[in-house]
Amino acid sequence: KSRGTTTAAPFVGRVRELEAREQGLELAARGQGRLFLIVGEPGIGKTRLAAEVCARAASRGMRALAGRCYEEAGSPPYWPWSEVLEPLLSGMKRKELGALLGENAPLVAAAFPFVGRLLGANGSAAPAGSAEELRFRMLNAVAGLLGKIASASPLCIVLDDLHWADEGTLKVLLTAARQIASARLMLVGTY
Repeated sequence: KSRGTTTAAPFVGRVRELEAREQGLELAARGQGRLFLIVGEPGIGKTRLAAEVCARAASRGMRALAGRCYEEAGSPPYWPWSEVLEPLLSGMKRKELGALLGENAPLVAAAFPFVGRLLGANGSAAPAGSAEELRFRMLNAVAGLLGKIASASPLCIVLDDLHWADEGTLKVLLTAARQIASARLMLVGTY
């Protein structure tokens, strides 16, 4: 090995777990969305298994993205979803993104400030409704957005260290998980 180059360590073990996720990737690519949670003690290899799933998703032609929750105070709400959504959305034209989000664009932009920047939001007023209703609509808009993006190209999303997730991050995951039965989307979480 020459100086300055690195090679990924070969993936060893976890054959059954990896086979189950491989099958999940295949089903998700055909429109049968899946949610997998990888649970275990620190250092057991959850993140490595999730990274291998991402690599295998990418080798199948799926878009594979990952977000991470952090233990430290100060990370913004929905941070791991921002890490996933920003690369997905940043290549879209304003009109395309606006059409995908529809009337809920201001709600999504309020939760994910980069969306407002992408839309060129100029102080658009949020739709009327109670705080609970607006949050419900935002969660469903984000979940619907994931489904729409995955309909064009299968998608694998990994959220690492969910034990440190904020409530909003978990609610987006739960909402998306409820809507993926017929989506070309695989969600993987570690905790």
